[in-house]
Amino acid sequence: SVEINGRKVSAISFNPTDVPQTEWNENDVAALEHNLDAYSAFLHFSRLNDDKKTKAAAADLKDFILAMWNESLSHFCSGANLKTGAVNKDEFYLDNQTWSLLALDAKTIKELNAKNALTMNCDGLLVDHEEVIGFMDTKPARRPAKLKFVWSEGTAGQILAMRKYTEIHNENISCKGQDFSTLLENIIKMKKKDGGIAYSTSTTNPDFTTASSVAGTAWYYFAA
Repeated sequence: SVEINGRKVSAISFNPTDVPQTEWNENDVAALEHNLDAYSAFLHFSRLNDDKKTKAAAADLKDFILAMWNESLSHFCSGANLKTGAVNKDEFYLDNQTWSLLALDAKTIKELNAKNALTMNCDGLLVDHEEVIGFMDTKPARRPAKLKFVWSEGTAGQILAMRKYTEIHNENISCKGQDFSTLLENIIKMKKKDGGIAYSTSTTNPDFTTASSVAGTAWYYFAA
């Protein structure tokens, strides 16, 4: 547990031990993305099994998730240092905005300016690359991204978050003229000969590939 913005919260660390090859200590850091995964898993397990322990854990993690909400900018920050409580404001990730909206309940979303988080994705991460319009995964918060490419999994996540927002607020939302259907049509342009959806358009980023992707294909089906 750690105090963040005057609020005592608990979170799951990035890794139980430090990885010597990296410049930062994984044991000291909590990533919002991973805590959203854990929150969703604990919440649904507790509901299905009437389990008090995982219900309490989900409640603790929800406190951490909401502590990552930047009120002045109306978007979620990427994580925090569990020793110092310092929040990472230097990176902006697509998933932090979309997964948060997919994980949280309608009442909580209504209390946040969630539309602005989705709009920030549109303004900062929407690109047209190799005749495909979609979303990059991340960029530095204070300068343009070095690499621009379309990420199928993340684009599908944005579609799902936009749809959820529309259902909750009964308000259509689009992204620079791109709505649910046109974004889906762009993802299908990434279909490979084997029937799968490419993980991304071409990029030198070693974490992404133009080969068929389980994640890209599965998330496309969720969105479709």
